[in-house]
Amino acid sequence: MRLLARFILVPLGIGCAVTAGLIFLMLAATFQPALAQLFAGLSLAGLLAFFDALTTTGDPGSLLALWMLTVGFVALPPAIIALVGEFAGWRSFVWYSAATALLTAALPWIARGSADGTQSEADVTLVLFLTGALAGLVHWAIAGRTAGRRP
Repeated sequence: MRLLARFILVPLGIGCAVTAGLIFLMLAATFQPALAQLFAGLSLAGLLAFFDALTTTGDPGSLLALWMLTVGFVALPPAIIALVGEFAGWRSFVWYSAATALLTAALPWIARGSADGTQSEADVTLVLFLTGALAGLVHWAIAGRTAGRRP
């Protein structure tokens, strides 16, 4: 019975974490000019434009890249950390929040291959860190508190 509950709670926790991270990222993009330019197409209108570009002869490459970035920044880190925490049986909110935050903030730097940047890049990194922290806390609240065996 516990295994069945884990099969329900973990994907639910990851889904809610991704949703919370995406909502936070959209709200942060309204207040951060660097993010606003980067994530301008992530709205519902951007998604509809992506599907429209797929059905017409237009080039959907840039919108597809934008959605792949979103999935990479918002969905991948909580999923990785949740699965590691689940298999290790860790219940600490520090693990889920801090590890997700660090992985989310580090992804642009890992993909780019360098650690030197401008102030706007530092601001984007901070917002990504906070996005990951929120996503990790949401997952912990739903599924991470009961990970592993009972004490």
